[in-house]
Amino acid sequence: MTIKSDKLDGQKSSGGAASTATVKKLVPYGGYYVNKVPGHDPELTETGPGTPMGEYMRAFWHPV
Repeated sequence: MTIKSDKLDGQKSSGGAASTATVKKLVPYGGYYVNKVPGHDPELTETGPGTPMGEYMRAFWHPV
């Protein structure tokens, strides 16, 4: 399982040589090792009064 045809199609249109194509192997769960951690997003992580996520959580709050 390789992603070679996409690379070759792009090179055919741009005139690149097929011998310079790199083959990328698909590894099961390979995204786990190359996953980039996103930066701090205050819109999603901060839950104080007046923040979007805080107001969203308070809309569905049910004290038990």
